[in-house]
Amino acid sequence: MSLSNPENVHRFIAITVGDPSGIGPEVTLRALDQINQTDFTTVVIGNYELLKNLSVSLGIKKPLKTVDNDFFHAPPDNLKDIFIYDIDSHLPIPTPRFPSVETGKESLAYIDKAIELWKKSYISGIVTGPVSKNLIEKTGIRFSGHTEYFAQMIGEDTPYMIMYSDKYSVILVTTHLPIKDLANHITKDKIIKTAIEAQRSMTLIRNKKPKIAICGLDPHCGDNGAIGSFDTSITSPLVQELQQNGMDISGPFAADTLFLPSEWEKYDIVIAHYHDQGLIPFKMMAFDTGVNVTTGLSLIRTSVDHGTAFNIAGQGIASFSSMIQAIKLCKSLIRNKSR
Repeated sequence: MSLSNPENVHRFIAITVGDPSGIGPEVTLRALDQINQTDFTTVVIGNYELLKNLSVSLGIKKPLKTVDNDFFHAPPDNLKDIFIYDIDSHLPIPTPRFPSVETGKESLAYIDKAIELWKKSYISGIVTGPVSKNLIEKTGIRFSGHTEYFAQMIGEDTPYMIMYSDKYSVILVTTHLPIKDLANHITKDKIIKTAIEAQRSMTLIRNKKPKIAICGLDPHCGDNGAIGSFDTSITSPLVQELQQNGMDISGPFAADTLFLPSEWEKYDIVIAHYHDQGLIPFKMMAFDTGVNVTTGLSLIRTSVDHGTAFNIAGQGIASFSSMIQAIKLCKSLIRNKSR
């Protein structure tokens, strides 16, 4: 029975654990040890031997069970297990805190397997653990981030990055670009499309028309031309255009005051023009509970909002709150999308 069959109400999501030498495997296990499965089954894609060893050292209560492709054709009888899709790289078992090119290669293999399962309609969504872009690129594969890689691998070209939490959310006009290249990528058309995606995605997440704010690109929105003219000549007119088309959007606002909690909380989501403009304030306010969401694609993908933290991996001290929220949001998006 295929998961694309609407009569099959039971659904599966995959979790890729990220770099196996980072904190991804442990935060995945600890999160799943606390989450009760109901109308979803979560399948962890990673190295079984590593996960089994971590399960023992971390005191994970739920038993681990290996599965393969046949597993996805029907719901399992027991949802109290943690299901592992083992990726055997025929290399030594990865060791926490000791990353290498081999662990970078493994982390990419987990992602590729999840994409393969999604293309076969075995899974309805993907949750990703943190990877090292540098180690993946050392394997010879171009990898600027999950967002761009997923879009490339499924043949779609309109990915957006939303950082989401209950109180604070931000969407980026551009994602992983060098600062020197931003001026060539931030255009009126790109900003309008980002605003439209913000409204679509937040309506899906929160089941209501969102209230949106947009940052100015330049400091103080250009100070009436003293610093720059982009926000007076581009951003302000497009905000008026979107308002006239029925969007609840305000701005542009200076980013250094818009991201004050008392201002930010007035809006469901803020549009930021580039990576650090949005992610620095977001991670300061919602690091433990934030979720990275890839939108604009047919594939549903959520992620933790933190990195690999190789230095503390395997010690059981990493917070797994973001992983819990990423799993919950992935399930919620699947439910809302199917309505």
